[in-house]
Amino acid sequence: MISYDTFRKYVRLHIAEYLPRDKYRGWTLKETQVCSINRVIQSFHLQPPGSDVKALPSFHFQDAYSRVLLGEDIESAMRHIARLLQFYAPQDMTDMILDEGEEIPVREKDLQMALINRKRNKTLLKHTPHKDFLDLAAIAVSVRPGPNNDYGLCIISEDIAADMGLTAEELLQTACENTFRQFPAKFTRDGLSVYAACEKAFCGAACLLDKEMLRSLSEEWGSDLVILPDSLQGVIVRPRQDLDEPAMTEAFRQILAISVDFEDYLSDTPYLYERETETLRLCEDAPAAPSEDPAA
Repeated sequence: MISYDTFRKYVRLHIAEYLPRDKYRGWTLKETQVCSINRVIQSFHLQPPGSDVKALPSFHFQDAYSRVLLGEDIESAMRHIARLLQFYAPQDMTDMILDEGEEIPVREKDLQMALINRKRNKTLLKHTPHKDFLDLAAIAVSVRPGPNNDYGLCIISEDIAADMGLTAEELLQTACENTFRQFPAKFTRDGLSVYAACEKAFCGAACLLDKEMLRSLSEEWGSDLVILPDSLQGVIVRPRQDLDEPAMTEAFRQILAISVDFEDYLSDTPYLYERETETLRLCEDAPAAPSEDPAA
């Protein structure tokens, strides 16, 4: 099977052969690399001749290569890429691209809070306003609805926050208020366990920041809480009872390793909510686990 690096090189060298020459003469394939949550994205787009416009539809090499991994031959994969490029970047882009230097505005009402793993996202966090929380970081993202139940995601960097006229504190406060007003935490019960999430939010696990949710569950059960950070989408909460913290942590990591996609990873260390002090902490005696930043 063709390797990922060979696939990227093949697309770069041969994509012009799959596009109508009369319409795309002089267009070039441009590559960019950006840090996203839990991964580095290598993307590409078609650039019109004589233009430095940045606001062009782009596509991920990783997504295109997944078709090859699923058994599709290189010719079929290339034809698929060519169709996408022609559909989203047609030859006449007069009404689709922005003037050079103009950017799509980020609206305060679209801001949401997201929790991400600090170790996995060290490079991303260098230029992203955030607040440390346990082994996580709270950041702001902008989520805009798109076609076919899709959405556009923008991680709010220091530069974008400055353009919005917001300090880091104001940015995170706005994102937090929007999240809990528009997507309050909801429960799905299963015996003594509860799956909690800010339903329909980009990061359902932001419910971890909801102190009232944790307080109400601990009062209902009359117990401290153990919280398993299942994924970016949500967390599992259950009464503490007489759990062996190190053993539980090891079991959770084994389950997580085979059940959670890399992109949805939140943490592999359970948390403990102590009812008496109303505080949340990492479970004690949990050995450090490798959690590398893909961009490092």
